[in-house]
Amino acid sequence: MDFKNPQTQRNLLVIILLILGFIVFLKLPYANSNKRIQELDQQRLSLEAEVRKAEEAKAKLPEVEARYNQLQKAWEIAKEMLPPEKEIPSLLRSITNSGIRAGVSFVYFKPTEPAVKGMYTEIPFQLKVLCTYHDLGKFLSAVGNLKRIVNFPTAQMATDKEDKIAVNLSAFTYTIPTGR
Repeated sequence: MDFKNPQTQRNLLVIILLILGFIVFLKLPYANSNKRIQELDQQRLSLEAEVRKAEEAKAKLPEVEARYNQLQKAWEIAKEMLPPEKEIPSLLRSITNSGIRAGVSFVYFKPTEPAVKGMYTEIPFQLKVLCTYHDLGKFLSAVGNLKRIVNFPTAQMATDKEDKIAVNLSAFTYTIPTGR
């Protein structure tokens, strides 16, 4: 091979240019493709992690549903104990029925202004009943067994005629305001 021959030099130059062109052709697209491959690989790893988390959450779903059902039942009980509205007429009927069954005579039942106490509203009322000491115990026990929460913080007793006592009771019931 004669390197001084112009034909050989041209052929070598063409071969060198082809090799350089091939190298440049491979290098540029490959470099960009390699970067894209790395980005896609990171994205794949991220998606695999999300899939694992979703599968773990799916495995816990029956446990979460069971807990949700328990909380739903507890909420239903709490709504009966702390209704969303005053419902004084139904409470009055319940207390009156409990008193009648216990042998208590009502002198008066007087609700007073409700007071908002954070997440709940306190509804105070005053009662005056005429009964025997044992009938009072039965009455308070029956009211304590109502589904509604009724609290009797104070009671003032005074003897009346015929072995009966007159009892002034202050009481509270509670509600959860609607829209909370």
